[in-house]
Amino acid sequence: MKTNKEEIDELIHQALSEDEAKFYDQLGEQSILEMVGGLFQGRLKWITALMMIIMTILFVIGVFSLVQFFKVEGLRLMMTWGRGLLSLYDGCGFA
Repeated sequence: MKTNKEEIDELIHQALSEDEAKFYDQLGEQSILEMVGGLFQGRLKWITALMMIIMTILFVIGVFSLVQFFKVEGLRLMMTWGRGLLSLYDGCGFA
């Protein structure tokens, strides 16, 4: 029994020329690793790498701030570490 996707693929093949159909067959579906690898291709791959480095640094700072927030004694120090967490949260565009 054909699925809806198979029927759509068959209709696409009928509508395409022979060269276009060969190209369409080569496309296929990408795995997650292929998609991530595709981020690092092209002229702007350095921006992707830079943004991943920055996000990793901010994540580590956030985890450190969270640990310190629960570790310290005293309201003043808790507010300081909490302010650091909120500034990271706000800087990421979530607020």
